[in-house]
Order: sequence, then C-alpha cells, then structure tokens
Amino acid sequence: MNAFPPSIYEELGEIIDFEPELIFDLSKDTSSHYKRFPIHHGRKKTRWIHAPSGILKVTQRAILDDLLYDVAPSPAAHGFYPGRSILTNAKFHTRKAWVISMDIKDFFPSTKISIIKECLESEFDGQLPDLLNLVIHLCCLDDCLPQGAPTSPHLANICFKKLDEKLLEYSSHHNLAYSRYADDMTFSGKEIPYNIETTIEGIIACNGYKLAKKKTKLMAQKDRQCVTGLVVNEKVSIPRKLRKILRAISYDTKTKRQCIRSRPKTQKASMHVFFIFVLMLWLTGSPWVPLWQQRQPFTTS
Repeated sequence: MNAFPPSIYEELGEIIDFEPELIFDLSKDTSSHYKRFPIHHGRKKTRWIHAPSGILKVTQRAILDDLLYDVAPSPAAHGFYPGRSILTNAKFHTRKAWVISMDIKDFFPSTKISIIKECLESEFDGQLPDLLNLVIHLCCLDDCLPQGAPTSPHLANICFKKLDEKLLEYSSHHNLAYSRYADDMTFSGKEIPYNIETTIEGIIACNGYKLAKKKTKLMAQKDRQCVTGLVVNEKVSIPRKLRKILRAISYDTKTKRQCIRSRPKTQKASMHVFFIFVLMLWLTGSPWVPLWQQRQPFTTS
C-alpha cells in the first residue's frame, strides 16, 4: 500500500468530485480491482486485458476527464483525445506516392511508471508531485499502463509527446507527413528514406520503446493504401469489403428483418458495425443514410 498525506486525497477528490475516503480505499490495493482475461487473435500473440472494476474505472475516467485531458497531446497524435479520430489521422496521408505504417511493440506494457512520472511532472511544471504520484498509483498496474484502463491511451500519448515532436522534425526534414493513432505510426510522401525503420526505432528507443517489425507495411500508390483501417489512395474512404458487409446488413434489416447473427458471414463482421455507424456520422452527418447511397463523395479538403 502506498501512503499519501490525507490532504492529497482531499485535493484529488475536489478535482474529480469524489469522496476522499473512496479514493483512499481504492488506493489501498488497486491490483485487487482488476479483472485479467485474454483476447485471442487467431494465430497472433494472445493479448492480456486488465479491466478495472466498476468503481476504479469510474475513478480513472474522472481523472482522465477532469485532470489528464488538460494536457494536450502532440498534434501528430490522433488517438483517444477529444476532436481527434481515425479519420483525422488518415486525412494526412491521402494522395501520397508512398505510405509506410509501423507499430510500436507492446505499447502500454512498455510505458513504465518512471517515464509516466517524468512526463507528467514536466507537463505540470514540477507542481503537484504528490497528487501526480497518487494519480499514477491509481492508473498503473505492475509498473506500467494496464491494457483496459480508460486512462492508459492518453497517458501513453503524454509519454510519447516528445518522441512525436522528434518524429515530426524528422518527417519535416524528409518532406514526409507523420501521424500516430495509439501504437500505429504512419509516414507518407513522395519518397520514403531507405533507412526509415532503423531511424524511427532509434528515436523511440529513447523512452524504451521498440518496433513490431513484422507489422511494418510499405504501400505504393498503385496498391491499396490503408491507414487505421481507412483507404487513403485518393480520398478517405471505407474499404470495399466493409461496404459489402454493410450492404448485406442493410438488406437483411430492411427486407428480411433478420438479426445479423443469422448469417455466419455477417456474424463475423458484427464487431465492425458500431465502428461503421460512427464513421457514418463523421462522413455524412446522418447515421441513417448508408454511405453507398450518398451522391456527394467525401473529400479531405
């Protein structure tokens, strides 16, 4: 158990509008408030999720909304921050001769408490050290960011902020566009430096990060260029396969009034439905009109 002065619980309680006694009770043993379970991705490596319990999750969400969101991420970061999304991330890379995507290996587990503390103290100008230590204690698990906590993505953004700045500087020097969505970094331009992967890995190694080199993907204009699941060759658009899935779902719901689970193929695609629904809001302004029935194409200008 980490002991903090009573005034620190009161200070955090005032910021997030929680009772100090509740925060104190949570801080006694935060690890007991997580549920651990695996997510299997076919033949890929199993990903372990550490999901916080209801009360800890609510507390973390309040910390995120009322304190951590006061720290804006780098302009290059488009994941898990209000006003930014997979769409704003993809817009940077339309109509480019080359697009290369790289993944940061084990992004959250590689973001250690020592780096989190250093970055938060820097962002808050060395003020509120005890308060920030309590925040770190409530939001971290086993010396790193837990996969499943609502605070983890933005804390990772904060820790990666200076690296984003270095990557933007590198990209500017080579006339490249750069953006990042969580652990997914994308560079694009007329030419891609031959040693870009080695250079990027050297830059991010400063904070203990590595590349998942097997996931690096170089895409030419003649091929389908995808950035965070969206096609960017000419404009930002939904992949053809997902459009077909949506047509099937629309057909079932409008004519047969069937649940999407009634079709094995659409059952596999059901996880994409909410994502597509939200994307409709962004691209068309109307969630009820399927994209394929829109006459005016979406443009990135």
